[in-house]
Amino acid sequence: MSSKLADEQMNPPEICHADECQLYVDHEYPHEAAYDAFLSGSALLKMTYLLLLKKDFENLPVDIPFSCHLEAVQEYLNMINVIRGRMSRMCLKGPDLPARRPPLLLVRAHRILCVSEIYHEFRVHWSLDVRKLTKYKFLLSVNTFKGVRAILKTYWKHPELCVTTYRYWQHASNIVCMFHVCSVVAAWSILAFILGGCRSQK
Repeated sequence: MSSKLADEQMNPPEICHADECQLYVDHEYPHEAAYDAFLSGSALLKMTYLLLLKKDFENLPVDIPFSCHLEAVQEYLNMINVIRGRMSRMCLKGPDLPARRPPLLLVRAHRILCVSEIYHEFRVHWSLDVRKLTKYKFLLSVNTFKGVRAILKTYWKHPELCVTTYRYWQHASNIVCMFHVCSVVAAWSILAFILGGCRSQK
């Protein structure tokens, strides 16, 4: 979030601490209720600021009133964010919205690697989850479409890792196995039909 604000070359709203809360300015107090509330509030304020920049960047006043921040998040009222699931947000006041998530990525390694090695290889630039399919294949779930495009571009001609978009009907092991079985059955059926036709002609 901080890097996104830096890319926009804009300063987010400044949070002024009360006199009795100045200790949170220079020190971290994880799991302390007041400090956790401060972190949650500051993160929410920065996110609303990014939403304002995205919606109406040209007409934003220099000093943005707090009411504008509330209006920016109005459409997300009574919504619960779902990180991994069939929906992006769970709606508490109506039907859930359809998810629009980045596609999964399939990684093929030329040597045996573990999940931690794959994770550390890709986590340098992108936030992701890794799932092991086989000794040489891994599934990546990246948080953003931008991250997916960057990974595909960066590892396009990588000497040890082949990264492609995961397609269920093409890459799922059970589907591939079923196609192989069907291909063998079809081949034997065609062969039996040909041989049976030749014998009947004799």
